[in-house]
Amino acid sequence: MQDSSLETRAPGSIPTPGLSSGSVYEIDHLVLGCANLEQGLAQRERRLGCRLPIVGKHAQMGTHNALMRLGERQYFELIAIDPQAPSPPHPRWFGLEDPQLRARLQDELLPLNWVLRCPDLRAALEELPLGAQQQQGGYMVCRLWRDQLQWDMALAPSGKPAHSGALPSLIRWSAGQQPWLKIADFGWRVAALRLPSALSNLQTALGIEAIEAGSASASDWGFCLEKDNQQVCFQRHDRLN
Repeated sequence: MQDSSLETRAPGSIPTPGLSSGSVYEIDHLVLGCANLEQGLAQRERRLGCRLPIVGKHAQMGTHNALMRLGERQYFELIAIDPQAPSPPHPRWFGLEDPQLRARLQDELLPLNWVLRCPDLRAALEELPLGAQQQQGGYMVCRLWRDQLQWDMALAPSGKPAHSGALPSLIRWSAGQQPWLKIADFGWRVAALRLPSALSNLQTALGIEAIEAGSASASDWGFCLEKDNQQVCFQRHDRLN
């Protein structure tokens, strides 16, 4: 059995798949938070008309989740603190330990973060305009796993993503792993990822069609899903942190 502690890595120690510049970035998944996973699933079912299966637990983070595929290479994650898991010795990801956020999640589902897939995490940390995150202590690069899946992820050391989650966490899946292929698909797709205007440089650098910057107010971000000409949006209204 693998140790459930968090393994951290210096950015320069991450295996590089041969891309030092011009990396292709993709939206890997969108993260929606709730206070209780069962209650969150019921709320989400009322909005999207389908109930997600609970997929698994993250022993290193003390969380559990439910997933929905969003097309060929993307997915949606509903996540909550797992009440049956011991508290980890480090901050949980996506700001889930923040008291104000936990209080808000009692009443609503909130976008917590979005995760950007990078073929080379070292290159991404050097190339992308992530200054707001760097001002908050940089990134902690971690080796994570769930069941047979394994990945490296660049997270805020505090566990709280910058810009209230509008600035992405970064992920690189281990070779040959394509977790989205095993996730249930209910026909929903990403219509838009809407970022505050302060992140327009990141939107320009990524050049991903679904990302819009400046359409929301300076402190708002969120994402919209669509299916059969129906669109459902999850929006977060925060003062930028």
